[in-house]
Amino acid sequence: MSPPRRSTLPARLAAAVLALSAAAALAPPAHAIDEQSELSTQSHKTLSDYFADLESDSDPDRLYAARVLRGELSRALRTEATAREGSLASLDARATLLELETRLPLGCRRGLQKLNSVAPCADILRMLGTKEALPELQTVLSVEKRKWVRKHLESAIAELGS
Repeated sequence: MSPPRRSTLPARLAAAVLALSAAAALAPPAHAIDEQSELSTQSHKTLSDYFADLESDSDPDRLYAARVLRGELSRALRTEATAREGSLASLDARATLLELETRLPLGCRRGLQKLNSVAPCADILRMLGTKEALPELQTVLSVEKRKWVRKHLESAIAELGS
């Protein structure tokens, strides 16, 4: 007969304790997780926040807001054009469009007077079909020197003028 094997329980227990302590040492503290979730909640902006930023004195905030709102408008227009009528996507796009059509033209007409938001605001006014902004677009075009911004203005004027 063979001799009885010694129990490996103490060795297994030591390995488990070592693995558990290593995992605990590498895991972030609980308060760090709470801070991260608070930061992600705080950084989520609504359309209203972007409308406020569009009127802001901060050039980077204003430019970012104009770009985000232009993207939201483009997405809503595309969804409304392609989604089945009466579908949830179509209704959601229509609700977004109503808010954008109501609040964006005035903010973008003011944005034409700010140096860094001219191009996205010209695009937004063109996509919305805001013919009332045509004189302002022409005035800004007459003084604008940047070629790439002039292209946005010319495109908006051509589409709104026809």
